[in-house]
Amino acid sequence: MIAVLDALRDFPDVHVIAEGAPEVHGRWNGRRLLLVSWSGRNWRAESWASLLTGLAGYARAVPLRHPDRQWTVSDPQDAFGQADA
Repeated sequence: MIAVLDALRDFPDVHVIAEGAPEVHGRWNGRRLLLVSWSGRNWRAESWASLLTGLAGYARAVPLRHPDRQWTVSDPQDAFGQADA
């Protein structure tokens, strides 16, 4: 997911979906990363602000730091709306 979002960095706020187990939705706008994944019982949203190195490093071996915010949503679209609020 992160490698795809980094490749699309010239197209901020593109909603990318990785189907599989678990399904993951993501959006990156150069300032904030939002990932929404199915946790088996509900959708878990996580957001990171001000990632200093962008996403390229996280697409490889560098782990993401703990998210700035985590919350549960009814579906991924709700997470995108709440992150923008």
